[in-house]
Amino acid sequence: MKKFLVYLLIAISLVSFVSCGKEEAPETSTTTTTPVKAESPAPKAEPAETETPAPARTEAPAVEAEPVKAEKPVAAEGTYKLGMGVVVSDGSTDERAQYDAVVAAVVTDADGRIVDVRIDDAQNKMDAAEVDPEKAFLSKYELQFDYNMVKYSEAQYEWFEQADAFASYCIGKTADEVAATATRVRGNDEPHPGYTVFADEDLFATCSIDIVDFIEAVVKGANDKHAQEFTADGEFTLGLKLSSNATGTTEATEDTDGVIKMYADFGAAVVDENGVILASLTDAIQPNISYDIDGEVIDFSYRGTKKELEFDYNMVKYSEATLEWFEQARAFEDYTEGLTASQLLATETRVRGNDEPHPGYVVFADEDLFASCSMTITDFIDVIAEAAIRANRLSGAKVVEDAQVYTLGMGTVVADRSTDDVAQYDATVAAVVTDENGVIVDVVIDDAQNKMAGADIDPDMEFLTKNEKKFDYNMVKYSEAQYEWFEQAHAFAQYCIGKTADEVAATATRVRTEDEPHPGYVVFADEDLFATCSIEIVDFIDAVVKAANDKHAQQFTADGDFKLGLKLSSNATGTTEATEDSDGVIKMYADFGAAVINENGEILASLTDAIQPNFSYDEDGEVFDFSYRGTKKELEFDYNMVKYSEATREWFEQARAFEDYTEGLTADELRATETRVRGNDEPHPGYVVFADEDLFASCSMTITDFIDVIADAADNAKICTID
Repeated sequence: MKKFLVYLLIAISLVSFVSCGKEEAPETSTTTTTPVKAESPAPKAEPAETETPAPARTEAPAVEAEPVKAEKPVAAEGTYKLGMGVVVSDGSTDERAQYDAVVAAVVTDADGRIVDVRIDDAQNKMDAAEVDPEKAFLSKYELQFDYNMVKYSEAQYEWFEQADAFASYCIGKTADEVAATATRVRGNDEPHPGYTVFADEDLFATCSIDIVDFIEAVVKGANDKHAQEFTADGEFTLGLKLSSNATGTTEATEDTDGVIKMYADFGAAVVDENGVILASLTDAIQPNISYDIDGEVIDFSYRGTKKELEFDYNMVKYSEATLEWFEQARAFEDYTEGLTASQLLATETRVRGNDEPHPGYVVFADEDLFASCSMTITDFIDVIAEAAIRANRLSGAKVVEDAQVYTLGMGTVVADRSTDDVAQYDATVAAVVTDENGVIVDVVIDDAQNKMAGADIDPDMEFLTKNEKKFDYNMVKYSEAQYEWFEQAHAFAQYCIGKTADEVAATATRVRTEDEPHPGYVVFADEDLFATCSIEIVDFIDAVVKAANDKHAQQFTADGDFKLGLKLSSNATGTTEATEDSDGVIKMYADFGAAVINENGEILASLTDAIQPNFSYDEDGEVFDFSYRGTKKELEFDYNMVKYSEATREWFEQARAFEDYTEGLTADELRATETRVRGNDEPHPGYVVFADEDLFASCSMTITDFIDVIADAADNAKICTID
């Protein structure tokens, strides 16, 4: 019976901390405040790598024992403190940049005794010879069994199980008692000589890894000077989220060393039985690892967490900010109290304009809140909301609101498939709806596979997507496939439902071998999944993860069934001919629309985006160049609409205004939008724009494509029943 209970606790642990919610939120430097090494907001990460770790400190217990899960406390009425401790250690080699950031979130009672602990480790690494700013990272706890401690060492239990065992050991103790933990140093006749482990054999049997950083992080968390005090009159639960990215990484050149910047944000939240945040904390680190053009790591630089640095972070000194980072972070933490995760995710924000410092940064829309915290708040929202979601899952509580909150996002992955004779690209687009826990509830995927021969240019060419071609795509006829593309795309979409972005990113894959059709293609590793979807799934994964993490997503509420639809529309009307004097350009541009409609056909939320890839070709019909910078929304201010026209708002801002306009309309009502044609005395004569002056003020672009793709998406919607 005892063994059964232990297994049950382990199962609860696995369910509670499976990676969920938004994709790893990027570390950005502050919005109105940029210290010397502060970074700009960064794009979301791509799917996580699947390399096995080189687990530092992975040892087996001396005797077999069951790992113990840190228990959720049943709290009596009282006053508590939530603290966070961070311990960063450099693990770099000559060829690889690496560090471990062990983070402990700790709740103590009025007597200073620990009542709950969560521990995780951002073990971030990157080969200096293969620097990838878009690399995605998962923490050790998020990796769960994929950390592979048991597979690649003598360990009997995975890292997350042993971390839980140490957390359980801490409960009921004070910081001083944890600091005084009896330890021993492993001898030369043991694996990992020199590691500091539990002296007690029973404790060592459940947690055999080096515990120095665990001890230090928990003690720091219990003594945190920036702790948040809260009161509780019932049960509460603690959650923790670590999020890392490397988007600020710079390349090494012959003249200048590069810097690998694997920055990380941390969030902790305590929630009550109703999922309401009682207290939250956030912190961040910015370690810099220098490397040279030969791929050799030179130096590791780290000064402390942003909160530890306090005034030495120098936000006020090096920017227009009036409050330091730790002061603004405290104001944001205070703001979260009393909110649920979904309410926090629904925080009203605005994008800073070109006439402000740090244009493009996402900040509080409310002026009073902005006065207390003027930094970009996307990472704060992401890590604290995710921590609260994990706490809700751990408690087993089902937080239900009258109207459920959902998020509609769109992700686009463009790949050049050109040959010398044919201009071709694939734009894989995913429309994704997630619930308040970041779990995917519906997905639609399509692919604009557009191509044109350089010797047979046709600006009037018509294009159909792979989904629109249905059986005429002829995948079954001309390959070994058992199902058509649209059927396999639907199968992949069904696979995603019920998963988070992180779980989709961590999909187990394999590479098709030379004795198979299409060697080198990355496909499902699972044979049952492969049987329903045998095509390459890399772009599917990327598009779905992007959509689930879309920074331009639209939130909506629904208290019944809703439907999700997607439309891709392409044309080549801007294509120019090649002559003896100048090359031609094939312009197969595409617009995308997604719409969620309710049972009455009314649009609850919509999104639109567009791409403008260009292919150069010469008079002989040879295609020689592909140019693509990103979707218009991804480009944001770099699309430069304001710079090169009379527009007062960028494309993505005007698109958002149009999306907001569509809410509450049916497809037919949207098509009946009152428009006018711009006159010869106006910029862009002939453009079809809003007739209503107020609407025109918010969106002055031509809106025919917006209307068409969103209305068609609403028509294409398919039922998504939410239990």
